[in-house]
Amino acid sequence: MAHAYQSPAFILEHLAAAAGVAAITTANATAAGQGVARLIDYRTAAPLLFSGSAADHDIEVDLTTTTVCQSLYIPAGHNLGTTTVEVFSGASSPAAVSEGTKAATAGAAFQFDWVNGTGARFWRVAFNASGTWSIPELVLGTETRTLVRGPDTGWDVVARAPVNVAEFPSFESTILLAPPRDAWSLRFVRMGDAADLATFDALRALGRARPVAFLPPDSHYGWTWVRVATDFDFSQGFPEPLSALRYTAALELVEQL
Repeated sequence: MAHAYQSPAFILEHLAAAAGVAAITTANATAAGQGVARLIDYRTAAPLLFSGSAADHDIEVDLTTTTVCQSLYIPAGHNLGTTTVEVFSGASSPAAVSEGTKAATAGAAFQFDWVNGTGARFWRVAFNASGTWSIPELVLGTETRTLVRGPDTGWDVVARAPVNVAEFPSFESTILLAPPRDAWSLRFVRMGDAADLATFDALRALGRARPVAFLPPDSHYGWTWVRVATDFDFSQGFPEPLSALRYTAALELVEQL
């Protein structure tokens, strides 16, 4: 796969999780113990699973008040293949105003942006094919925040693989404790754009509390579900603060399972 620069981006909200389990419904039954709570538990390793194949599976979220949503993120780990996903909004249930469609990509995270300036109370995600769908997380956001200023050169991405190695006189035994996870180390220097600063302020406010959706600066990597791995380092980074305020941020992110 080719490597090329792309502007880093974030989806910081998880509006379905904020609404809670009682606000989420499905058109059809889910498998026992694998219901809607799994859409908002911040984990990708424990997905929602519909109990049977159907052509009209959907998931609807009642945000209780009119809310502008402009992005949807489903982490990798779904089984949608190339199924077309459609987003609907509405003042009543079931939401019936189509905001657009996008085909999923097998084995990759699904991320879809649309334009909706008026907002809606109900937001529904429909899967326009017959299948027994498995969905790791359903992340509705108010916007996708694409950074104006990219990271400084020399960023790091490390594949962390927790391994237990037991050594014996004539051999060793190696056990992989969990799948490898990408860990990103990014440094942003002399940031002054207001939108970028607002994004980093929001990241700082989240701290290490929960994962967010992240698009790394290398096109080799798609959207990834990550958590801030260390305390956020955010400092004034311009030698003449009376002339202009610029900030330097050091951001450590680790992929979440």
